[in-house]
Amino acid sequence: MVARASTPIGAPNVEAKGATCPLDRAASKRTACDRVKPYSQISAAATTDGAHNCRSSFDRALASGQSVSVDPNLVLALYEEGIAAIEQSVGGWSADRWSRRTCGTWTGIDVAGHLLCDVGWYHSWLDRAEAGDASVPFAADEIDARNDAALGSLGLGDGHERLEVFAAEARRYASRVVAAWDLPYGTPLGTITAGLHAGLAAGEWHLHAWDLSAGVHRPRDARQLFQAVGAGMTASWDNPKRWIGNAMVPLAARRRPWEQLINRSGRRP
Repeated sequence: MVARASTPIGAPNVEAKGATCPLDRAASKRTACDRVKPYSQISAAATTDGAHNCRSSFDRALASGQSVSVDPNLVLALYEEGIAAIEQSVGGWSADRWSRRTCGTWTGIDVAGHLLCDVGWYHSWLDRAEAGDASVPFAADEIDARNDAALGSLGLGDGHERLEVFAAEARRYASRVVAAWDLPYGTPLGTITAGLHAGLAAGEWHLHAWDLSAGVHRPRDARQLFQAVGAGMTASWDNPKRWIGNAMVPLAARRRPWEQLINRSGRRP
């Protein structure tokens, strides 16, 4: 039995305050980094001032899917690789570097806060799943307001401190997911499984590592990452759309998968 986890230290209490910290929203003309990752409809969003979108794994504009049979060991390895890449990208950053724009209008401190909010949200959703509640936690169109409130209430201000707590909580989440891999798991876009959501989270970490590394980061196995994200995204779709997606994602993953994830997330290499 996996121990129930509370919101991580330093992250906002989203249950008490009615705020969550989600993933960047696609259907807005503001940069997604200004809004922070909501689970919205899958579409590419226009950005302002030439800034790229920083959208979440669930908000990737993938128009296809993949079989739900994703190897847990591969997903967990990709997940850990993403965390390590984030840590490496910001290693040695000065206070001045943390205060510079990194993702749209977001500074490095903002991205670190976003990541910390994300992982706190994931723990909360897994708490619900372990309690037998796999329903949608809230409507996708509520995400913007919830996200803004969560970021506004985030206490930790130092970028290194935020990243340190994020990394610890993200790894703790991975340890919890192992025992709950096939557990029904509610997200704003629908119910999937905890394991499929781990694939989406892995994509989230890698894309933000790309942001923090100024476009240098690249996952070791981009094809597997693409397929893990595709599997998670299409799992809650209705048939026949899901059937088509299941057939298309493995094919799409053969063609520059990392570049596809970057472009479909609204980022500009």
